[in-house]
Amino acid sequence: MGKTIINLKDLFTKGRFGEIQLGNTINEVIEILGEPVGVCDSESDPNDKYNVKFLTYDSYEFWFIKFFDSSKTYKLSAFQNDSYSYKNTYEGFFEKEVIIDTWLFRHGITLKEMEKALQIEQLQYEKYKKVETIYLEFENKSKMLFEYSEDLNSIICAGWMFHPELHFN
Repeated sequence: MGKTIINLKDLFTKGRFGEIQLGNTINEVIEILGEPVGVCDSESDPNDKYNVKFLTYDSYEFWFIKFFDSSKTYKLSAFQNDSYSYKNTYEGFFEKEVIIDTWLFRHGITLKEMEKALQIEQLQYEKYKKVETIYLEFENKSKMLFEYSEDLNSIICAGWMFHPELHFN
């Protein structure tokens, strides 16, 4: 099987992480990326609509909820990497050969630099702040996160998330 190339621009324009999209099952994600580094299971009551399973591939997280739709099967409801303020968190750890095209992202990119790059890319977003984090939110509800770094004395990119509205039936 060949390499899987994932362009992070697709996350903000198409709501996809390569071939992975909301509604995928755990097995479908594992088929694309390979076995995860970690698996977390928050199921306490089988009928709780907030039951979540997480697959992690180093800094990349995939969240599955049991009641995404009427099937009552765990389906992908969100994914993120909120560790970009640390070096070497862009590649992740994948069993299969996965190449992440980080697009505009690089370690230490500042909010100002990202906004300028997004302007060149002609991508529209809404900017807002919650507590200590600044968010750039795109039309599809994907978000970039920015936080102050004491080491760099600047507001830098801390990662991204795609947590659109959950679909509970």
